[in-house]
Amino acid sequence: MAFMIWLHKSAVIKALSDLIDQESDDAAAMSQQDLEVRLAEIGRDRLRVEREEACLIWAVQAAGDSIEHRGRRNTERGTWCRIADRCTIKALTPDCLDGL
Repeated sequence: MAFMIWLHKSAVIKALSDLIDQESDDAAAMSQQDLEVRLAEIGRDRLRVEREEACLIWAVQAAGDSIEHRGRRNTERGTWCRIADRCTIKALTPDCLDGL
């Protein structure tokens, strides 16, 4: 099957493009500007959650429990943390959750 798709690549691409065009709903589609705004919001939310997760992990480690970061954590973003408006932005250390 893969060989047949490779052999008829342009016909497959055209058929798929036609199917996408038939199913698309341009009236409900986002504008490019709206898409960029939403993607930026998602990026900010993801970064906040990653920082919260890192703070919680360090707090648990400081308490003596055994826990590790997920392997795909973005360490260059993990410089600051803020937890649910109850922490001020501080360096990422176990004490960033003090008082919670």
